[in-house]
Amino acid sequence: SEHTCGFNSNNSLYCWGGGILGQIGDGHYTNRYTPVEITQDFDIGTLIEIDSGSYHTCALNNEGEVYCWGWNGYGQIGDGSFKNINMPVKIDFRESKVKSIHLGETHSCALLFNSSLYCWGNNVDGQIKYSQNDDYGTPIFVETNSKGTIIPLIGSKHSCNITEHNWSCLLYTSDAADDSLRVDLGGRRIIKKRILQRLTCLYVAAWS
Repeated sequence: SEHTCGFNSNNSLYCWGGGILGQIGDGHYTNRYTPVEITQDFDIGTLIEIDSGSYHTCALNNEGEVYCWGWNGYGQIGDGSFKNINMPVKIDFRESKVKSIHLGETHSCALLFNSSLYCWGNNVDGQIKYSQNDDYGTPIFVETNSKGTIIPLIGSKHSCNITEHNWSCLLYTSDAADDSLRVDLGGRRIIKKRILQRLTCLYVAAWS
């Protein structure tokens, strides 16, 4: 919410804006009013994706490795320390490779190439694992009860996933009586999806 990061075709990663929590990733806890090149001092491989939460950022390279930095009060960096991190740190997924990364306000998720979903960070609203409200400082496996390839949709304080078969959505939220909610789309094709801070919308095709 107070910083910006991006990378160019030369694989140069830049961040700027608010940095007192380490969210710039340049090794300092200082605001930066112009873009600072992070990859000049830190080798994090060939980048293919980057995503940011409120005060933390994660980057994914073409080797399936994830690096995160910034505010870590809820464990959203994923290194297990719960301490703010001012430079990119590699997150341990053991031997597994990450396909995509998805960040919420204070929690983070990663989809692996084997279609398993791992999340970490703030879980006070059950946005990581239903029926439990503990924060997680390292990635934990999230049971989705979904068949097929998972497409995660991560909001500010909730998490959704749909499958490539476009037939259901599983939502983790403390608003549901049992901390989980499955929305049956009845086999209809999803035309567009939109995830906001506290709301997820799926636009589906009408019956023919």
